[in-house]
Amino acid sequence: MVGKVDAARKDKALMKAESEEATNVQNEAFRRAKVWRRKVAKRAKNAAEMGKSMPDGLLKISHARTIPALQGQHTEMVKLLEANLGNLHGANLDKLLEEGKKLETELRTKDATQEVKRLRELPDSVKEFYFQKGLLYTGLKMVNNAGHELWSGDASLAARYNLDILGRNRGKRKGEEPPEGAKPN
Repeated sequence: MVGKVDAARKDKALMKAESEEATNVQNEAFRRAKVWRRKVAKRAKNAAEMGKSMPDGLLKISHARTIPALQGQHTEMVKLLEANLGNLHGANLDKLLEEGKKLETELRTKDATQEVKRLRELPDSVKEFYFQKGLLYTGLKMVNNAGHELWSGDASLAARYNLDILGRNRGKRKGEEPPEGAKPN
């Protein structure tokens, strides 16, 4: 029995399905958090129309197309809602705040779960490549920081220490002409 479970866990198709399910769960939490924001904004607009002072963070909802963007907005709205409960009208304010706190936690955990499952799907060679790439990037940042420190009195010399090296030798993009010196004869 244990052997079968281990074999199934290693099965790529199962891991892919698990990752897709985690994405679906994450998307559902994303949708519910957006609905919660609209509820709070409408409640705050009603209070503002009755003459109460409301912060813009409760009245206006900006676009959030990514989980981190929505998490940031949601966290801010929960804090503002809690601070302004006395100015809001209507029933079930405590339930609305509790729902917001629950969704805040759920967004955080669902995103982390989905990312871990996605990472598990990657082949070991890709994981090793990402690790080595991260080490190289960290090393370049350290060299750049040292150069900026060394030449902190001369901005033009300090400017030589940057991450432009990361953009060198990149592939030609569709419709993009190579630089003058790079054209073949």
